[in-house]
Amino acid sequence: SLSRYEIKRAFQTAVLSARYRCSSAHRVTVDLPFVRRHDAYALDGMSLFKAQTSGIGDVRVGMQWETQKNRFRDLDVDYGLGVRLPTGPNVFSGLAQDELPLGSGYYEADIRASLSKARQPALFALSSELSYGLPRRLPAGASVRPGMTYSLATTFGLAISDGLVVTEQLQFGRQSSPFLTGAGDVQTAQVTEVYLTHSLVKTDGEGGSLRLSVTLGLNEQSMDRAVGVAYQSRF
Repeated sequence: SLSRYEIKRAFQTAVLSARYRCSSAHRVTVDLPFVRRHDAYALDGMSLFKAQTSGIGDVRVGMQWETQKNRFRDLDVDYGLGVRLPTGPNVFSGLAQDELPLGSGYYEADIRASLSKARQPALFALSSELSYGLPRRLPAGASVRPGMTYSLATTFGLAISDGLVVTEQLQFGRQSSPFLTGAGDVQTAQVTEVYLTHSLVKTDGEGGSLRLSVTLGLNEQSMDRAVGVAYQSRF
């Protein structure tokens, strides 16, 4: 009979995001992720190996532009540029025994854009992101080329009471897998993912908001599920 080999991975991520408004339409952004990763391997139900690693993941810095109520049918438009830095432990920097990678190990440049239109009590939005992982040369002379990844998402929101909004988001993307175990994985580590996210958002009318979300993976290459809590405040 065939043996059954199982790999279970769990991630807990807390992201500290800062936005500094340079002008009425320009903001500098910094995203600092704190990641906890747990891997468990089993063969026919028998545990073989477990490992856990916690620390800082890959930091992203960027610039964002906002254009409100522009000439394109009264839409709100946001777009931005960013760079993700290889600050987390990764397969290129050398991992300690039983240490798991928390970052990609290469620089990644991205372009983001979103269109949204609100007409009480509804909100509709489209968003996209295009990223390019910069090639990285290994000490032995070989090089890895992560290449291009992208994601597209559509969101529908409905205000059910004053300051309380429910949203549904469908996201499709071609992404880099976070499950790298060796430098050679980068060549073939892109996966197609489809997710559906249910969210409940509470706003206070002064720039603050609390978001609770549940995300479900809709295909085999997606993560099974994720639960999120996000708080935003303006200073």
